Amino acid sequence: MKDSIVPQIEAVREQFEKWRSARTNRREPIPGELWRAAVELCRVHPITSVSHHLRLCYPDLKKHFSAAMAQPYQFMEIDTACLTGPWLIECTRSDGAKLRLSGNGRPPVTEVVPRDFLS
Repeated sequence: MKDSIVPQIEAVREQFEKWRSARTNRREPIPGELWRAAVELCRVHPITSVSHHLRLCYPDLKKHFSAAMAQPYQFMEIDTACLTGPWLIECTRSDGAKLRLSGNGRPPVTEVVPRDFLS
């Protein structure tokens, strides 16, 4: 299995081993730059593989990866003055959930997208 490890994973694994051997306390938190390197590997390799090769806790790595991948909400202003006939608005969250609203005429802007959909 060691032969199948790509050089990028091996380089980050060596950084983790160097940090582990130099730390004075076993409970010392993993430095941010090592977490960022592990997360970058997860962009091209499965999280399970990265966590195994770097000897990281899978749920912790998944949490760091998810936080890095989360995108802030993007807001768009909608000029409802031009909506005189049928209309359709579709919102998609990063988790894939979709909200589709349609109507005819001018919608009340404050009621177009429910607040709980964005949270």
